[in-house]
Amino acid sequence: MQVTVTELRPDGQETYVQRGWLRLSNRTLDPARSTRLLPWHGERPQDIAPLLPNRPVLARVEVQKMGHFFRKGSRLRLWIDTPAQSGGMVFAPFSLRQRLHVLHNARHDSVLRLGVLDGVRGPAERPACGTLLMQPCRPDPLAGSPH
Repeated sequence: MQVTVTELRPDGQETYVQRGWLRLSNRTLDPARSTRLLPWHGERPQDIAPLLPNRPVLARVEVQKMGHFFRKGSRLRLWIDTPAQSGGMVFAPFSLRQRLHVLHNARHDSVLRLGVLDGVRGPAERPACGTLLMQPCRPDPLAGSPH
C-alpha cells in the first residue's frame, strides 16, 4: 500500500508533501527497533504474514523523512492507495482493482504521526503553487465533493 501526505491550502490548492510504502504481507514489526515515529519491519522469511479476507491487520507505514513547513489555515490529507506507477513525487495514482478498509473506531485506532522540529520558523507567506522543488501542486480534486 502507499500513503501520500498532502497539504490542503486555504487557496484551494493541494501540495504534495511526502509518501511512504508498505507491502502489507511484510507488516510484522520488530518491537525492539520500532519507535512511535519509525516502524521497523521484520526482514526474515518467517516475518511474512498473509492477508486474510475481512480480517483487520495492524499496518504501520513509514512516511519518508521530509522538511515541509505547514502554515496556519492549512489542513493535511492522507491518501491511501496502491503504489503510483513512478513511486516518485507525483499525484497520478496507478490503481489496481481493490477494496481497502481503514478502520477508525474504539477497537481500531488509525493515526498519522509526524515529528516536529521545535523552534523552527518558516516564512509567513506560502510559496506560489508549483514552485517548491519536487512538490507538485494542483487544485484540490475533492473540492465540492464530500470528504
